[in-house]
Amino acid sequence: MTGQLFNDSSSKMAPRCHTTHKPIKLGAGEIVGGSCGSPRKGYDIYIGFCYTMKMLNNYPWESNGEPIIEFQYNITDMCAPKSPKEFKKLITWVAEQLFAGKRIHVGCIGGHGRTGTFLSALVAFMEKSDDPIKWVRKHHCKKAVESESQIKFLVKHFKCKTAKPTKSHHSSGTQTHRMYGSGSSHIEDVPRSSGYRKSKVVPITSRISHVAKKGSIWG
Repeated sequence: MTGQLFNDSSSKMAPRCHTTHKPIKLGAGEIVGGSCGSPRKGYDIYIGFCYTMKMLNNYPWESNGEPIIEFQYNITDMCAPKSPKEFKKLITWVAEQLFAGKRIHVGCIGGHGRTGTFLSALVAFMEKSDDPIKWVRKHHCKKAVESESQIKFLVKHFKCKTAKPTKSHHSSGTQTHRMYGSGSSHIEDVPRSSGYRKSKVVPITSRISHVAKKGSIWG
């Protein structure tokens, strides 16, 4: 059954919050926000926002259409992405995959701050709601979008309505965003024992015809 974790446990402890997050239907596909340290099986694409995920070579929009399984897009915990321009490339690419019917797993450590920020930006871009942060907190998790810097980023760059951060402590604004790799043009395969499924990814294009009023966000 899809949605099972790699590291299922018979422990009687309450499940970690990220294991209870439900997949969200967007476009013709679905996306779930969890932990990139404990990803669920059965998804076509895996994206990690922190260093607990395996480091690979290139972002998919720079891979010349080679098959992609997983990749890392690092954002510092409790911070917003450093580069709005690069982050918007990620959002554009993910929206394309969802319109193509892909199933996508995204995650940070707990699936709330960085993952919630990403999901809110995606919902704003795909015009799923006029209040993306509120929508993500309802359909993903009430803990989504943890810091003030993440809220401000979404308001400024994705025209989201403002909201209160879900954690009282927030970052000072120091952010990092790195891309690792040798510069080769493809992403290495994940060993079959990991449980990942290979998936041919639709190459990125400059526009998404399915999304209306893109310029209102992308201007």
